[in-house]
Amino acid sequence: IYAEAAEVAGNTVSGNMVAAPGTYNDGYGGGLYASSSTVTGNQVVDNVVSAYSDARGGGVYVTGSTAAGNEVTGNECTSRIAYGGGLYANASAVSGNTVSDNLSTASGSNVLGGGIYATSTSNLSDNVVSGNVSTADDYVYGGGVRQSDGNFTGNTVVGNSSLATKKEVQGGGVWFDSEGAFTGNTVADNVSTSIAVDQPIYGAGVYLIGNGLFEENGIVRNEADTNLAFVYGAGAYLSSAAEANCNTVTNNVLENSDHAGGIYVPDGKDLAFNGSNLFGNDGYDPVSYTHLTLPTRSWQCRSRWGPGR
Repeated sequence: IYAEAAEVAGNTVSGNMVAAPGTYNDGYGGGLYASSSTVTGNQVVDNVVSAYSDARGGGVYVTGSTAAGNEVTGNECTSRIAYGGGLYANASAVSGNTVSDNLSTASGSNVLGGGIYATSTSNLSDNVVSGNVSTADDYVYGGGVRQSDGNFTGNTVVGNSSLATKKEVQGGGVWFDSEGAFTGNTVADNVSTSIAVDQPIYGAGVYLIGNGLFEENGIVRNEADTNLAFVYGAGAYLSSAAEANCNTVTNNVLENSDHAGGIYVPDGKDLAFNGSNLFGNDGYDPVSYTHLTLPTRSWQCRSRWGPGR
């Protein structure tokens, strides 16, 4: 389906393919492409984008649109660079969708968002992103979701798998670069694997940069597996969050590595850290940091952490 300034509702879109095999060709929206439209209540299943250069949105590509209440499952994005195995959103509102069991494969380069890729102030809320699989020769940026700009609120990102064969994984569950809010999300049971020697993993659950608010999230049971390399936060890597308040970061796992099992804050970064619970994480540091303000809102909540297993 191609839609422009239209309402697309209640359809089943399945078994379609966009192929762009020529050198430097791109492919967009294996099942549905929508511009300035409203996309609601559709089932977009088992579609494919295969391109030489960029593949964007294995199931759905939306720009300047609203995508709500859709089921986007079993789609595939294959290219040198794969953006959003299930859904690609540009300057769009994306809410209440289920994006699951999609496949993103990047031969020779990177996967950006195994389930959803969102950019240009797209806001994501109340979506379920689960069971998506990403495999990249180089980098995986966001095994479940990769978002630049906008807010990320109330989403559930669970059970996604990321494999980087030559480079590293950043954000096994979510990669987030925004000054917007990252609040009220559950990021759990995501698995990140980097198999090249000395290639690290940054945030098996969440990789966050961009000076936004990181608050009231549950980062639980994410797993990082490397080839004897460091893991910088099996739970979360917080590079430049403005504040991290009232989060629960528990039972995140390191395999073949050792470092911060809970949260990693890079050297020289300042972070106001309030009312968070960190327990049962692997590694020798539940929180690794050099500049941490603790607490800044003691009247509201206190931070607690304990040793790993």
